[in-house]
Amino acid sequence: MTTSDPKTQKALNKCQLAIGKSAAALMTVESKAIQKCWDGVNKGKAAGPCPPFGTDQKTEAAIEKAKAKYDATTCHACSSGKSCDIAAATLTRADVGFAPDCPPVVIPGLGGHTCDFGRTLVSMEDVVDCLECVTDFKVACLTAAAASGVGAVPVPYPPECNVVLPPT
Repeated sequence: MTTSDPKTQKALNKCQLAIGKSAAALMTVESKAIQKCWDGVNKGKAAGPCPPFGTDQKTEAAIEKAKAKYDATTCHACSSGKSCDIAAATLTRADVGFAPDCPPVVIPGLGGHTCDFGRTLVSMEDVVDCLECVTDFKVACLTAAAASGVGAVPVPYPPECNVVLPPT
């Protein structure tokens, strides 16, 4: 992120802080929800793997709630005026210092869903969508690493996670 002065660049600073804090919170909630799912699998109370879900509505509901909160937090902090319209935000990707392209990662367990949207990130909406997708990728890979070969349902480490991301 671009360095911002909290006194003279209040809107930019507020947006940057919201992006960082809300993405970290999303990652924490997703990780905990998936951990609970695996706990259920390992106790024989649920069918795995985690993800994909489908059979565990509690996990899905917790993640969807966290994503809605992430969207609302970043939208309110980064959009202009009192309305929450991230598509009409006056700040851009370049203003906050976000990378120009979303990493071309594939989220394991979601049938080839990729974070590479095939375009250069321009708007704050692009940034918010990219960061949410990359967070999903990181959580899925970290969870897979923790669950690989452990418990009642051993799961191999997904090949989609074996990527080298460019430096930010």
